[in-house]
Amino acid sequence: MQNNFEIKNFILDILYSFCLIFFNILKDYWHLIILLAIIFLAYEVRLTTSSTKLILDYDPWWFYRHAKVLLENNFVPPKWDYLSYYPPGRPYDFQLGWSYTIAFFYLLFKFFIPNFMDFACRWVAIFAALCTIPAYLVGRVISNKYGALATAFLATTTPTFITVSMYGYVDSDVVVVFYTFLVIGMIFYTIKNYKGIKSKRTWFAISLAVLANWLFAFNWNSSWYVYYLFLISIPAYLIFKIFIYLIQGLAWNETKEKIKKEGKRITLPILIIGVIAGILTQITSGWPFNTYSPIRQLLDGLALLTGRSLIVNISVAELQPVSNLFSSEVLERVGRELTLFSIFGLILLIFYKLFSKSEFEFPEVFVIVFLMASLFLMTKGIRFSLIFSIAVSIAFGYLIGNLYSILNQQRFGKFVKATVFGFILFLIFFHLSKTIKFSYQLIGMEVSQNWVDALNWLKTNADKDALIATWWDPGHIITGFTGLKVHADGAHCGYSSCIPYNHDIRIRDMGRILSSSNESESVELLKKYMQLSEEDCEKAKKAFNELIPTDACKPVSEVYVIASSDLIGKYYWLSCFGSFNLTSRECDGRNFLILSLTGQTQEGLVYQTFVQGFPIKITLTSLNNSIISIFDAPVLRIRNRIVKHLFLYSNGQLQNFTFDNPNAIEGTVFIDPSYTLAIFMDEKIQNSLFTKMFFYDGKDLKHFELVFSNPEVKIFKLKL
Repeated sequence: MQNNFEIKNFILDILYSFCLIFFNILKDYWHLIILLAIIFLAYEVRLTTSSTKLILDYDPWWFYRHAKVLLENNFVPPKWDYLSYYPPGRPYDFQLGWSYTIAFFYLLFKFFIPNFMDFACRWVAIFAALCTIPAYLVGRVISNKYGALATAFLATTTPTFITVSMYGYVDSDVVVVFYTFLVIGMIFYTIKNYKGIKSKRTWFAISLAVLANWLFAFNWNSSWYVYYLFLISIPAYLIFKIFIYLIQGLAWNETKEKIKKEGKRITLPILIIGVIAGILTQITSGWPFNTYSPIRQLLDGLALLTGRSLIVNISVAELQPVSNLFSSEVLERVGRELTLFSIFGLILLIFYKLFSKSEFEFPEVFVIVFLMASLFLMTKGIRFSLIFSIAVSIAFGYLIGNLYSILNQQRFGKFVKATVFGFILFLIFFHLSKTIKFSYQLIGMEVSQNWVDALNWLKTNADKDALIATWWDPGHIITGFTGLKVHADGAHCGYSSCIPYNHDIRIRDMGRILSSSNESESVELLKKYMQLSEEDCEKAKKAFNELIPTDACKPVSEVYVIASSDLIGKYYWLSCFGSFNLTSRECDGRNFLILSLTGQTQEGLVYQTFVQGFPIKITLTSLNNSIISIFDAPVLRIRNRIVKHLFLYSNGQLQNFTFDNPNAIEGTVFIDPSYTLAIFMDEKIQNSLFTKMFFYDGKDLKHFELVFSNPEVKIFKLKL
């Protein structure tokens, strides 16, 4: 009995010791446990699309394709990309950091996930979750562990970031977030640890910051925006400090001395980092006409902001101007409640510090500059909401860290602390619930089965030297899935990158090819891309020197043109670029008018939609043993007029009904085979090449042979 009692006591002592160790760890490292929980949460919320077997959406295919090429070439990128913007292709991009990252970690985890596409789909969600680490670093450097956790949480749970980092969405937005935080954190770490130019500690911190800046430049073509934010923040901070010192009654001579000392402490390390990182980027990019230097990035950014960039940008939905920065659409991309709390809370914090005569630090001004700059960028397009979300998350963390420090003072009671942090926790959990609900709305971004079937047909039947021509959006999917050359894709190709035909030229030509009513004109434009002239080939060779291979001007063996259903909705831009005037920057864009079947009356089938409160209605009815379509659109000043042409399917056969009357509206109504949609085409749309291809399967076309067809994708082979 005595022995049993001693054994029990021994076991209890061990358990008690383990409990003490656990609670001591929990007491000292609780913030790291919460950080791990945030990482897990950030990963889990991105798995709602994990049922996909393919890369999601359009652009992510670019990074997947290049990562695959790196694996196949033992991590040595080819000098020339034959598949993109052929002929003649384009130089391989210097900024392959994200593709290298995917390929490298695939080799590490190949044993667990042998299929490369499966790994790439999962890796983006993992990397997005790991963004919490540099976000935590920024919060810790500029505030404390409470602010660090707040920054890490919001940084990885904003809807705008989740949208572009779901399982399968292998785009570069994750590296934008990761390296933005890493660069900010390393520069602040350098400033904090600056002990003079001769200090080893100083140069250790500078080395980390330079490495972070170079890695960001290797990953993204606008990486230097962070560094420019720091440069802008320096004079803003010094001017602000002068103002504070003067209102505090400090003498001007003493103010100058303080500003001089403070300016040197901040400016010198930032300048050293910029110079070394800039030189390193310039040397390692390998392009004789380098487009990735800090100065070139600044010029390209200014061109984009002032509207002097590629004309194709005017068609990018996410680059359309935003007039109301505090609209529901804008705020919900980050999280309305926490965004407003962060912005207005930061303003109140500034006033509190002013009245309490507390010390203002450089991070405070940087956060304000970052918020103002990102808000300005948002006026140029909703795409910049990702940058805005990073600024808000840093502001949120900085605010939480300062609130904890302020409320921890003795004059604030427990009730005040409990009320403030209880309210903040409520906002956090409310934001989280909305985020989880939002993630379930992102299902459906994968490539449809109709597209997969079409791509498989091309992969099996098209010659390896064939050229695939269509609108630019699906270009990355075509090259990534089939390995075939495309006329254009979503990777913008500017005046120095694509010679002789840059993005503007190609998109105008493709718009004209599909929107023209003259088949011969479309054929001639396509022939332009079948083989470069000797003069154009020499232009490319002269521009790219040793980068361009000898066979880059090789003629294509055959051309396929894709007409797909998504171009119905995109037809405005397609026809706009096809008629674009470079001098006036005006175009004649046209829209298909799509109406849904809403019911049946005594007159017949009724298709309608509502515009500005007025119904636009098309009614199918019979007249003199024929079927006619009556168009009623008060908002367009059209009242119950018959449309001249009507096409519909009967017993699987496409039938044409024509109402030949001077009072008829010149145009066509097309009823889809399922009798759920009516599509109205005006006189300029009804005879375009795209209309003839997609709606009429190429009937009466002499130079385009339908070789593949399903409800979503039609593929035609060019016949000369």
